[in-house]
Amino acid sequence: FDDAMRFALLGGNIDITALPADIQPKISLASALDRLRSKNISLDQVTVSSDANGSLPLFDQNKKLIGMKAARIDSLTLEYQRLVVDGYLPAHEALRLFTCNPAARLSLTGEKGVIASSACADIAVFGDDWQVDTVLAKGEVYVQGGKLIKGGFFEKY
Repeated sequence: FDDAMRFALLGGNIDITALPADIQPKISLASALDRLRSKNISLDQVTVSSDANGSLPLFDQNKKLIGMKAARIDSLTLEYQRLVVDGYLPAHEALRLFTCNPAARLSLTGEKGVIASSACADIAVFGDDWQVDTVLAKGEVYVQGGKLIKGGFFEKY
């Protein structure tokens, strides 16, 4: 993380991995953001991403591979929720880390990560319980009432 901060001080952008609830990071997202701000590093240089559904190798104390599991898909939601519900950042400031900042890194400013007439409307709506209620992507409803309406290549519906 110290190397990432030095890179950010040189003007670089850094990404912080959102972790599932069952994995305890060495430093929490809120603590990492505090450290960045203490060095006057703009949060506009920070993105938060996950390894959702990616492989997570499991190693024993001798670093021998002992198994494999998939990363949880709700890591981003949990990190966002921690930042907002715990009062660390206002919702609109926290949301930038997950939406328009990544879009900017991918040269998609104005097209992704924002709600605007010129943007591709990808929107997730959560219920009071933080469960996904509705997902709009590419102008179509994919999830409604928490139920998959339209899936992609890998989803069975």
